[in-house]
Amino acid sequence: MALNDVTFVKGQGGLGRPLDGEDHISGLLYYIGTSAAWPSGFSITDRIKLIFSLEEAEALGIKGDYSNETKATGSVTVSAASTGTNSTATVLVEGVAIGSVTFATAPANAAAVATALVSAINTGTTTHGFTAAVDGTVPEKIVVTAKPGIGNGPYTGITLTASGTGGNTFGSPVDFAGGVDDPFIVLWYHIKEYFRVQSKGVLYVGIFRSPASTWTFSELTTLQTTADGTIRQAGVFVPADFATDRSQIDTLHGVADDLSTDSKKPLSVLFASNMSGVSGLTLTSLPDLSASPTTGSYVSVVIGQDGNGIGKELYTYTGKSITCLGAALGAVSRAKVSENIGWVKNFNLSEAELDVIAFADGTSYRDVAESQLGILNDRHYVFLRKHIGITGSYFNDSHTAVSEASDYATIENNRTIDKAIRSIRTFLVPELNGPLFVDPTAGTLSEDTVAFFQNLASRPLEQMQRDQELSGFQVIINPAQDVLTTSKLLIVVKLIPVGVARQIQVNIGFTVKIS
Repeated sequence: MALNDVTFVKGQGGLGRPLDGEDHISGLLYYIGTSAAWPSGFSITDRIKLIFSLEEAEALGIKGDYSNETKATGSVTVSAASTGTNSTATVLVEGVAIGSVTFATAPANAAAVATALVSAINTGTTTHGFTAAVDGTVPEKIVVTAKPGIGNGPYTGITLTASGTGGNTFGSPVDFAGGVDDPFIVLWYHIKEYFRVQSKGVLYVGIFRSPASTWTFSELTTLQTTADGTIRQAGVFVPADFATDRSQIDTLHGVADDLSTDSKKPLSVLFASNMSGVSGLTLTSLPDLSASPTTGSYVSVVIGQDGNGIGKELYTYTGKSITCLGAALGAVSRAKVSENIGWVKNFNLSEAELDVIAFADGTSYRDVAESQLGILNDRHYVFLRKHIGITGSYFNDSHTAVSEASDYATIENNRTIDKAIRSIRTFLVPELNGPLFVDPTAGTLSEDTVAFFQNLASRPLEQMQRDQELSGFQVIINPAQDVLTTSKLLIVVKLIPVGVARQIQVNIGFTVKIS
């Protein structure tokens, strides 16, 4: 017995130390099947939670240990027991023994062989992960429950066999079946990745059931409304196949546009769906997202994926795209509104996860030609890449699904102008229905009124410039506008954004002297 003492166990992740402002506040919208049970902390009437750490998500039942999956089962029946000495009996999965027994004396009967094998399998559970039990009605039958992480994925149907010597014989085994994937393991992964990249993040997690037919993404409005409009960027993970006709993208853009114009709650959307095993869909056949001159500016399509870590494991487990949506959402949350998430100095995404990288269809990054990477970039997809001469994994750019000619073709341009709009509005709303004084002799806005509103609109922009989120700005108010007739004050705001060094050209060569 240990000596009497007072001990302390230090927890981790409970503080969720807050950042200033709201630029880091994020949302994650996740869809599940119509029959999946809710995580323990959620319900049909309580589908959105605010969390500050992965530990909080796990406490709500979103776990990474496959505990929410339905385990596959298989069975094998002992048909006869040995009547001699020193006989053996073994149960194997894919040819590898998970339980083996040697009988120095003859076992009493077939049921005794089954009981001994069940004990042997369960003794080794910590090593191989499988468990076993004797069937409740057939004592000679061994029911084997699969290890965690098999679910209904590609491992279902693995071979269960048994062998024996000295007369221990077995009937035809029943291979593993009946497993159901953990419906929340991918959500857990994206939450984990979000907080890995943005340790001080604030994340609203919304879980909703997939629609029977048409994707309307009205749940994004519900998520933003629940957050009182504070979400600045949201990840949307859809288990359905990627729609090459842009219907998912355009619908999402429409929802985000309505949130911006009608509800005054703008946000940027990062979107991911399944691109694996979709008929006719390959990296080379992905549609050109930059072909849209208008719709799509609120949406970025993420097609990067882990190639050798947990993301790869889950890709194998589900047979569907996992993507690096959580890491991308974390990067946007961590970035200033003016920063490109592809900034090499600031956004290395590689640790144990995302060190080896791939694409959402499972293609290894190393197997994609440089020319094809350029095409994917030109088509405005967001993925992970490597740079020669520096270790790590980095985003190619911060594209949105709109024409390159658009002012809103990047996430940072959208976030910058949305922040400016939100901030200016905060200062101007108190002046709604307030007085507008007019010079009585000229009939124009008084100098004091013009100066007052110019100062009001400038104050948040001055702060953004100090924070290096703007290069400059100008606020213009025409004093000649007829406010007495229209009761409408027109203010023109011009923003000069922060540039991005997408290309750096160095002219280099030999010379005979330095002039």
